[in-house]
Parts: sequence; structure tokens; C-alpha cells
Amino acid sequence: MPAWKTNGKAANDTAIAVTAAIKATDIYYAANSTATAQQVGDFFRESLNVSLAVFGGTVTDREPFSIRSPAPYLRSIIGAGTDCN
Repeated sequence: MPAWKTNGKAANDTAIAVTAAIKATDIYYAANSTATAQQVGDFFRESLNVSLAVFGGTVTDREPFSIRSPAPYLRSIIGAGTDCN
């Protein structure tokens, strides 16, 4: 995601893009049940790139920064929602 987005906005937009790519890949595989794992993987990656592009993002194999453990960021499990903003 673009660096100007807040972490919460980037997380929400990424979640939307990943969900769209998963749904597109499900549809692709339903229509192409003989597709190989490589073909399905390639389709998913392409769909993810298209979905992320809508929000200004791209797929990369390199992490922008490393997070050793997300545990220090957790404030509360109870009442946790899906909106990261």
C-alpha cells in the first residue's frame, strides 16, 4: 500500500483486496477444475495484484519491515472488531 495511508486504512484495504482475489480464484477454479496448483497460484497472484492496484498497492515478495511478534500490539481480544482504523 502507499506509504501515505495509515496502518489501519492499509490493513482494511488489503483485507478487501485479498478477499476479492480469493473469491475470483474460487470462481476460476470452479470453472477450471483441472487447473494445476501452479496455474491456480498464478491466477491468485494476478488477481491479488489487480485487486491491490485499485487501492494503489502491489504484491511484493519482500517485507517492508520485519515484525518479530504481533503480540506486543494486541490490546484486547475481547470486543476485537474487523476495522483496523
